Amino acid sequence: MHDLAEQVVVSCTALGARPLQRQPDVDYIYLANRLYMFPRNDGIVLGGTFDRGDWSLAVDPAQQARILTGHAAIYRSL
Repeated sequence: MHDLAEQVVVSCTALGARPLQRQPDVDYIYLANRLYMFPRNDGIVLGGTFDRGDWSLAVDPAQQARILTGHAAIYRSL
């Protein structure tokens, strides 16, 4: 499905997120191929969904795979 060594990516630090720090060397954003990445004080946001009117919080496995695969490809090309 994608080239990440990890089989699962979990983003649920909740109350434990406070001590997390962003990577200071990530001082750029990118928008490419309907994907976006930007740093925040508490991490890095990877995204790429633009579904007008879809307010569901459920994860769409196809969208998730497209986003992870697309960002991995962009990262490899840097």
